[in-house]
Amino acid sequence: MDYMRGGHLFNMLDYSVPFELPTLRLLAAELVCGLQYLHSRGIVHRDIKIDNILVDSTGHVKIADYGIAVTNVYGFNMVTEYLKFMLNGAPEMFFKIPYDGAVDYFALGVLLFELIFAYPLYNGRYGDTKTIMYEVPRYPDGTDPDLKDFLEKLLCKDPCRRNDFIADIQDHPFFNGINWKELEAGKAPPPFFVQRKGFRNLTRETIEPEDLMNNMNDWGNPMDPISAEKQKLFDGFSFVSDEWKAMQKLK
Repeated sequence: MDYMRGGHLFNMLDYSVPFELPTLRLLAAELVCGLQYLHSRGIVHRDIKIDNILVDSTGHVKIADYGIAVTNVYGFNMVTEYLKFMLNGAPEMFFKIPYDGAVDYFALGVLLFELIFAYPLYNGRYGDTKTIMYEVPRYPDGTDPDLKDFLEKLLCKDPCRRNDFIADIQDHPFFNGINWKELEAGKAPPPFFVQRKGFRNLTRETIEPEDLMNNMNDWGNPMDPISAEKQKLFDGFSFVSDEWKAMQKLK
């Protein structure tokens, strides 16, 4: 898979400060594109959450971790497997009703709600299935009306109504200003700024003992340089880390 320099979405969080609305809009748009792509190929992710959203070196996001994803979900072919302890599961999963890709959009609503308001969806009882099945989320006073309407439609407990909304989700006023063709081509502004780190300015005179630990094996001994024969196995890779390039110059 591609190297994702920004780590996962959790790295972008500051729990004392909620996400800004423009950032949330760009993030939501990219995730919607990702879900539309997956669902068009019959894939339901089933585990959309902060930990499973990765950020690349340019600040764009990608959906990762398909460990519990299901395939071949087209038309009337629904999923019937019930998963316990789903912290972001849709109500139909807990009612044990056959479900489709609409569950991913409910999970997206949970994710966006907690990023913008910086508190759990259901009064602090995170992952309580009864609250997901029956309670209605409460929105702070002064919430942007387009955002509130968007989240309410994502978090709708009726999967049929949720699917009706999903069909035209890109036209929702919350996404006003988003150029979808540009976004799908990877040319839209990214949600995040990723600061590049590494040993680029490192010289022999500035190496500290802790820097050398990056070239140690699990037992704390210096790693032997890779042979030319083994190095050929990596020829053609699209990514070479800045740290590795710097180490070559220091030899």
